[in-house]
Amino acid sequence: MMYAYSRGSRKTDCVGGGQCSRTFQTFRDIWYLDLKRLDRWRELPSCPFTFVNCKIVVHGSKAYLIRGDPLVDVFDLEHEFWDRIITCFADGDKVLIWPWMKLLDGHAVVLAQGKIYVFGGASRVRPIGSDFFAEFDLQTTDWTPLSGLPDTAPLRARHDSPGVR
Repeated sequence: MMYAYSRGSRKTDCVGGGQCSRTFQTFRDIWYLDLKRLDRWRELPSCPFTFVNCKIVVHGSKAYLIRGDPLVDVFDLEHEFWDRIITCFADGDKVLIWPWMKLLDGHAVVLAQGKIYVFGGASRVRPIGSDFFAEFDLQTTDWTPLSGLPDTAPLRARHDSPGVR
């Protein structure tokens, strides 16, 4: 896994970590390279949590690891420390059942207007994929279901939305 992060016009970072391809070996180390200078890699604080099958979204000075878990790991890129936030699915004041039974793999993640959107992804419960679409609000740390079926509901053929991915 790798992502680039810009700290304005003076500094651009490149950070990597994750899982070795086709093995069960995981890496918790995170490395930084200034893409303007390209002089040397510098090791950042290792992730205290396992992070496989996750997507990284950078917003402001924070990197969010999204993997379909109520615990979202956050790396503060400026102060170089890890944190973990507890999230929930909510509909207004009502807390909903967590829709993903297992961690996701192959899900699509995008950041737009301060919110993270997640679509699809497979898990051990749904190896063929999912059509579930959700929004994560970075201000409230709440998830909102937008469309599709959670892992707890049986899949059925639909013609009014994208199929499982």
